[in-house]
Amino acid sequence: MAIPLNQDAQLAEFLAKAIDHDQLRLFIQPQTSMTTGQVVGGEVLLRMPTSINDLPFASLMEGVNFSSIPIYQWIQTALNQGLIHSLSEWIVKNVIKQLEQKSHMVRCSVPLSVNMPPEMIDKNFVVFLEKCFTKHTSVDPSQLSIEITEFPKADNLEVLNRNIQQLRAMGMRVILDDFGSGYATMNYLVELAVDAVKIDQSFIQKAPHSPSARAVLKCLIDLAKEIDLEVVCEGVETLEQLMIVQSMRCDVIQGFLISEPVPFNQFWTDLEKGTKPVLH
Repeated sequence: MAIPLNQDAQLAEFLAKAIDHDQLRLFIQPQTSMTTGQVVGGEVLLRMPTSINDLPFASLMEGVNFSSIPIYQWIQTALNQGLIHSLSEWIVKNVIKQLEQKSHMVRCSVPLSVNMPPEMIDKNFVVFLEKCFTKHTSVDPSQLSIEITEFPKADNLEVLNRNIQQLRAMGMRVILDDFGSGYATMNYLVELAVDAVKIDQSFIQKAPHSPSARAVLKCLIDLAKEIDLEVVCEGVETLEQLMIVQSMRCDVIQGFLISEPVPFNQFWTDLEKGTKPVLH
């Protein structure tokens, strides 16, 4: 649901301050191998502060019900108000710092994926990442994956693909998010040199009750595998959904059936203890 322009500007002012003051939070939702049952990665998810009462810029939210604003609205505000670059860079910087702090852990090699709109993946972003990895030398670029969210404009695919190839040359993986939900999905597989696809969760959630959704889901997985792409299924919330994607040879799953998003420190603590198989 769209919000008034004046409130969007108000949210943007608060978001800019939260970025500058490091008041945003990052959670990770684990991703699990269907073959081994082990955690093999995680998706980084943005969260706003739990409370704003003690923040020096809390007055910027006067007249707004802060707790009622969903996270996707904050992302949309960042896109609308020109904050998406500073927000995305803040996320990447903090993820790389966390990876550096945990570099002594044996299991820290599991990659973390961050969501990026296609307009963010430009030449400046490539240079920014190169500088980050030069500064944090203990972090290997293979520990960071980029999930392309939304759908790029058809006339920008060539430029986007060049930037994707540069990211992959650095050692990073690139994942096409929400695969199957866009009318030009198949064209993206031809035009963009990605490593994996993440199936749109609507197909997974409908599959147990809809033969059509189940058939489309199987086609999407088979197509990705035919061209040697890894397949990630997100939004797996029930055993029935798990059994369906398992029968279709999905590689990795993500969803509340396995784990809800957890704070960064909890994710690392669980890894350090030694992750036990969560699939049987």
